[in-house]
Amino acid sequence: MPDHPLGVVSRPEGLYAPGLDLFLDPTKPVPRAFVSHAHGDHAGAGTMGELYASRQTAELMQARFGVENACPLDWDAPIQLDTPLGAASITIAPAGHTLGAAQLVADTPEGRLVYSGDYQSGGGLTHAAGAPIRCDVLVIESTFGLPIFRFPPRQEVRARIVTWCQERLRAGESPVLLAYALGKGQELARALGDAQIPVMAHGAIHKMAMVYERLGVPMPLLRRYDRADTDPAVLLVPPRARTQPIVKKRKKPCIGYVSGWALIDAARERFDADAVFPLSDHADFDDLVETVERSGAARVYVTHCSAEPLASILRARGVEASAVDAPAMDEREQSREEVGN
Repeated sequence: MPDHPLGVVSRPEGLYAPGLDLFLDPTKPVPRAFVSHAHGDHAGAGTMGELYASRQTAELMQARFGVENACPLDWDAPIQLDTPLGAASITIAPAGHTLGAAQLVADTPEGRLVYSGDYQSGGGLTHAAGAPIRCDVLVIESTFGLPIFRFPPRQEVRARIVTWCQERLRAGESPVLLAYALGKGQELARALGDAQIPVMAHGAIHKMAMVYERLGVPMPLLRRYDRADTDPAVLLVPPRARTQPIVKKRKKPCIGYVSGWALIDAARERFDADAVFPLSDHADFDDLVETVERSGAARVYVTHCSAEPLASILRARGVEASAVDAPAMDEREQSREEVGN
């Protein structure tokens, strides 16, 4: 059991909040869960019992994984859940990660719990901005929870990407951007389209972009990859496709890797990239620390990647924080999903 009535624990199925009798982004089917967004490491557990998610996430999960039993939640529209702590009011707030990404806000007789899911303050071109929420207990991710991860302003990095693509096209090359199928791919398609740069997308990216358009997010100048289509365009592909014919058969391909992991020295070599761009859908170290402080939470649980180092840093700053290991995806999920970083 956790050390707080609103605490969380790690179970084989995923993170679990006993006080709410609710799993948080489980990795296996469970009776009742909240899913923060539609990346496979958070939403790929398959059919469950009661499944709560934002309306956009529910539609993206249906398109990606065939999940049809989600109970869609609207922003700032509370629902009531019966929990071991008594009646709880559940609302969601934008997490700033991808379209539909939501923070869970649970108001209970024991106080308020916020689960951030994958998070960043501010937002992108395709989704609502995230912001810290005042609470008693905070469960927060730590994908980039080390001090080495301090990202440049997003607008600045997007401008660099646009300029790089324009220069490559003028030189008669084929700029290829490695971007995750959900989130980053659509963010880049929108940034390039707004700059009047034509974009051709891998099928996985294009499929999600069409869902974005149905949800009211325009994708100008975007078309689906066709090997017979040789007109100049920026090619968007998932990182796993970098060695496939879709890239290799382009005229003079020039590869740009777009991720928060671009700050790692080995990123260029790992992806055989000509350029790297540190544009992430996640909070960096400073954003995570500020989010914790602005939440005012008396108890903080840190999960994912750098959980223990970040929890240790928070404790040194006077925050009661501990790490909770989140179960990893199984091999089947890893084979079909790329985490949006």
